[in-house]
Amino acid sequence: MLPNYVTAVMGDALRHGHVDAIIRNGRVVATASWLAPGNAPRPWQQELRVSIGSARGLIKGRNRIKGIKLLDAMAKKHPEDPHWYLGLLGVDPAFQGKGLGGTLLTHRLEECDASHMPAYLET
Repeated sequence: MLPNYVTAVMGDALRHGHVDAIIRNGRVVATASWLAPGNAPRPWQQELRVSIGSARGLIKGRNRIKGIKLLDAMAKKHPEDPHWYLGLLGVDPAFQGKGLGGTLLTHRLEECDASHMPAYLET
């Protein structure tokens, strides 16, 4: 399921936000996928595209019903006011523990602070 979900969420961030990346030796080793203010929560058409992309993995998943219910519950709690939304943060396991995730967060959160724009993350 994970590749389908990551592809859908990162693709959405590329179209409606920003994907920040850290590259080492020509290889992407860490990314943060953000939706820009005004793009989250997603309009229903956009949410449907992401859900369909993610659903390919959920269809065969053992816990698919729980997963779908969890995603629905999270969507209902999403703030309505403009904010930066962190959809994905990932670091290659070989590079974890080196502060790369923190570096990606610091970069965007400094922008949030400067513009007085909140950020939101579901975890």
